[in-house]
This record gives sequence, structure tokens and C-alpha cells, in this order.
Amino acid sequence: MPVLLHVDDNASIRYARSRTLSSAGYTVIDLETGEEALDVATASAPDGILLDVRLPGMDGFATARALRQNPRLLDVAIVLITSGAV
Repeated sequence: MPVLLHVDDNASIRYARSRTLSSAGYTVIDLETGEEALDVATASAPDGILLDVRLPGMDGFATARALRQNPRLLDVAIVLITSGAV
């Protein structure tokens, strides 16, 4: 099964989205911060990353830029998502 990192600081949104993705056949790793995403992505090289734009600390844009600095993660799809105004 493809592995997706799902990074969102809103627990309700994270829960609903993860259930949907899991039922579609993905292995989902839920995370709350950009820093966690960097650590886990570096260790596991997932197939894709769903990344909330509005995160505490390192926002989604900064996290995406940092992820792209890692040569191992250059082919990993990153999708920036948001449920509010940016």
C-alpha cells in the first residue's frame, strides 16, 4: 500500500481525512507539525505528503521548501492543502 504523510494541526480534520484515505487503500501516518513531517519523511521516504499550509511553528510552505532540500525526497509528491484563508 502507498504510504502518505498527513500533516495537519487540526485533530478533527486529520481524523476525517485519514479515515477517508485509509479506506481508499493508503497507509496514513498522521502528524501535527512541519518539524515532525521533516523527521518522519527523512526516515521513511513516503510516497506522498499532504501538508496543511497553516501549521504552528514551521508553516506548510517552509516545510515543503525544507523537504525539497533532501535529495531522497525529490520524487515524493507534496500536496499543500488548506481549509481556510491563507
